[in-house]
Amino acid sequence: MLISEAVLRFIGPNISKEVLPSAVSALNQAMLEGGISPEVVQQMFLAQIMHETGELRWSRELASGTAYNPPSKLAKTLGNTQPGDGPRFKGGGWMQLTGRYNYTQFTKEVGLKFGYDLVKNPERVVEPEASALTAVWYWNSRNLTKYALPGTEEAFREVTRRINGGYNGYEDRKKYWLRAKEAVDPKWLLDNG
Repeated sequence: MLISEAVLRFIGPNISKEVLPSAVSALNQAMLEGGISPEVVQQMFLAQIMHETGELRWSRELASGTAYNPPSKLAKTLGNTQPGDGPRFKGGGWMQLTGRYNYTQFTKEVGLKFGYDLVKNPERVVEPEASALTAVWYWNSRNLTKYALPGTEEAFREVTRRINGGYNGYEDRKKYWLRAKEAVDPKWLLDNG
C-alpha cells in the first residue's frame, strides 16, 4: 500500500513541511522496490524510522562517530578498518546504517542500481532516496518482515531488539507504531488519505 503525506504526517506530526513530499516519494519507491508489505510490516517499518530519525529530522547520527574508529572493538564489528572510518561511516539514513561493512554491502546489493556508491560518497546517505533505500535494505538484510508479520506487540518488541540491539527508546517507538497502526489501514486511508 502506498502511503500519503496525510499518513506520514499522522505518524510523525512534527515532520517538516519541506521534508514531507520528498520523504513520501522516497519511502513509497523504496518500500515498493524492497517489498515492504503488507500493512502490518509497513506499520512497524515506519514506526522504527520515525524513532531513529526524530520524525525525519536527522539523517545522520548526532554523535561524531569517533567511537567507531579502529582499533576499538566496535570498529572491528562494523568493518571499520581505516583511520577515520568511524566518522565517515557513522549512522546514516533513516535506519541509521552504521559501519564500512554495512555501507559496502548496501552499495553492492542496492546502491549502485540507483546511483549510490556510499563507500566513495558516504555523505549521500542523507539524501531522501538514499535514506529510504538504506532503511529498506537494512530491514530486508535482517529479515525483519518475518518478525513483524504477526503484527503483535511481542513482534514489535522483537523487531525493536533486532534493530536496536535492545529496547532503547521502546516507548517512543511504540508511540509511533500505534499511530502507524491507525494510519496505515485501508479504512483510515479512505476516510483521511
